[in-house]
Amino acid sequence: MIGLRSVLLLLALVARARAAGFPFGTANAVLDSVDTATEQDTFSFDSGPDQDMIEVRMTTLSGNLQPSYNLASTGHGGGCLSQSIGPVAESETCIIVAGVTYNLTVGTAIGPYGSGSYRVYFQSFRNPQGAMPIAYGQTLPGELTDAGEIDTWTFQGQMGDHFTVQTTRTSGQVDPIPHMYYGSPNTGVLGHSLTTCSGTFGSDDVPQVTLNCTLDQTGVYVLQLRDQNDGATPAIDPTETGGYTLALTCLDGPCTTATTTSTTTLPGGATTTSTTLPVTTEELVDGAHLVLKANGSKPQKAKLTVVLRDPDITVAATNGSADDPRTAGATLRVVAGGGDGFDDTYDIAAAHWTLVGPSGRNKGYRYVAKSGAPVRLALVKPKLVRINASGAGLMDTLATNPNPVHVVLTMGGVRYCASFGGSVTFKAGRSYDAKSAPAPGTCP
Repeated sequence: MIGLRSVLLLLALVARARAAGFPFGTANAVLDSVDTATEQDTFSFDSGPDQDMIEVRMTTLSGNLQPSYNLASTGHGGGCLSQSIGPVAESETCIIVAGVTYNLTVGTAIGPYGSGSYRVYFQSFRNPQGAMPIAYGQTLPGELTDAGEIDTWTFQGQMGDHFTVQTTRTSGQVDPIPHMYYGSPNTGVLGHSLTTCSGTFGSDDVPQVTLNCTLDQTGVYVLQLRDQNDGATPAIDPTETGGYTLALTCLDGPCTTATTTSTTTLPGGATTTSTTLPVTTEELVDGAHLVLKANGSKPQKAKLTVVLRDPDITVAATNGSADDPRTAGATLRVVAGGGDGFDDTYDIAAAHWTLVGPSGRNKGYRYVAKSGAPVRLALVKPKLVRINASGAGLMDTLATNPNPVHVVLTMGGVRYCASFGGSVTFKAGRSYDAKSAPAPGTCP
């Protein structure tokens, strides 16, 4: 029987899932417990508007629970089932149908081995959440901080690329095993597991995995890393945690890195440099407030305020990854859909970004600059983005109504996109004030 605590958690999860669908991404993992051998927990999730292939991974955190789950809908097909005699149960090719409510039933797989806490991870292949971008020629750090965690990386590949994927343990006892899929979230092509990779697999004695791959299509590829489930006896071979590095090395073929570096000259002669990585993740989010202020006689009085609030806003899954703004900085693009038709981009240099909270906890990033570039303050946290800019460096013109105004914050390979219109107050030559904007359908 489900306890009161499980019921309350279930109700909270159902309410959240109704708005956001499956809780994709590491930060949204479902955590609960099975207290008896006969108990089953049930959670309901909406699949959203698009058919997708997802991975489900369930792991035991404590007790002698042998994990078992069944993800299914009523009368619509799809879903997946997994049982395990070890600490992890997982399904890598779970096809779900668009616009359907699914029930996830969690319990124990074997007789008396039936109690303990667990965590369930979901990840999408059509549009992975919390993904970290990487490109050929890069070696980037990652960390599996929770038992059973799925880390997701994405990169742009071209047909004929011949390269290696290498993961190397750097701390702990984790065996970081990569699995690669064709995801292409930007074109909506449903993922499939690649059959063109061969490799060597690591163990506690050989903490490195190398895959040798040749791509058969052009698009965005999804790399998932998790600890290898080495054995069936948790006491002998538990699910492990630790740090790792991920490296992509081109051997031959097109293998374009798609990285660009630009230097911008600021008022007064100062310069700032930013690096742009391939866009691998787009977050289409709600806009809370946008304010543009102009002053023709005193351009130094110009101001820009952006506030985005949305439960779907996430930050890089690993501090120090390619979309950590301390590595490559960030840019803010402001685009007028009407009026004077301005399209302006402002650099937010890497040097002034700092962490929110302790390293590795992924609480967010803060930017503070007292002079130089127009952007003076930026804050990126789960569910919230806030940016303040001012001064003569702002180029937005307000001679006529620019409505709608699109805003894009780019950090590494991640873009946060909002579009303001609807509830707008406009004063020619002076101000544009927009509130409560729903998430757009696309990025500009």
